[in-house]
Amino acid sequence: MARRSNAARRDASAARRREGIRSQPLRAERRGVLQVAGAALLWSLGGIGIKAIAEPPLKIAAYRSATAAVALFLLFRPKLAGRGPGFFAASACCAACLTTFVVATKWTTAANAVFLQYSGVVWVFLLAPLVVGEPRHARRLFVPRAAVWRPDWHTWLEPDLFLVTAERLRTTDAGRLDTADLVVEALSAGSATYDRTAKADTYAALGVRERWLVDLERRAIEQRVLEAGRWRVAGVHAGSAAFEAAVFPGLTVVPEDVFAPA
Repeated sequence: MARRSNAARRDASAARRREGIRSQPLRAERRGVLQVAGAALLWSLGGIGIKAIAEPPLKIAAYRSATAAVALFLLFRPKLAGRGPGFFAASACCAACLTTFVVATKWTTAANAVFLQYSGVVWVFLLAPLVVGEPRHARRLFVPRAAVWRPDWHTWLEPDLFLVTAERLRTTDAGRLDTADLVVEALSAGSATYDRTAKADTYAALGVRERWLVDLERRAIEQRVLEAGRWRVAGVHAGSAAFEAAVFPGLTVVPEDVFAPA
């Protein structure tokens, strides 16, 4: 009887150990989900905190960064010895991103700040191929605040980015452009309908030859080409497949790179 009792205890102990081993990944997964949820909650509350604190934005940014630095040091004990120039360059970019986010949140709404932040990521990845693509001499890139306008039509449009051929610029003042060859715009919930309808018609009337509509939510780029005064959707591009500009052969963009995290 004693032997059977001891054997039963051993079997029960082994069963508990097996159950504990099986439950460890589940516990780790739950812990990971809770940590991600906690990080998302704290990040979401950041805008409220920035708005609530009656201090200058740069001072708030300094407080946030100092708190983060202390927390990271206590948790991970990082070593700065042996870090190369790339590490410090990345750190400077991160600091600039966090500082400008605080300033933008202080000066406008948190939603606008987040939109500007993600738009900035899009433009960073779009600017490189637009500027560096071949042939480099065939076009000029214009950034925000540059306009396409017709005073006689009382029309003034400011695309997020647009390109104009070098041939057009030889006969047109860069400060008085009444059309463009390729226009790039980021869609937002409040402007998507206008961008696809009335604004699209205005661009067609001005003779803009191609438009790219960057959908931040769908992570896709809709390519439209003007044909006989009407817009034709040449494709909706997403993922890792590169696509080429219709009016600038050789200018290609990979959507996956555009929407990659900074």
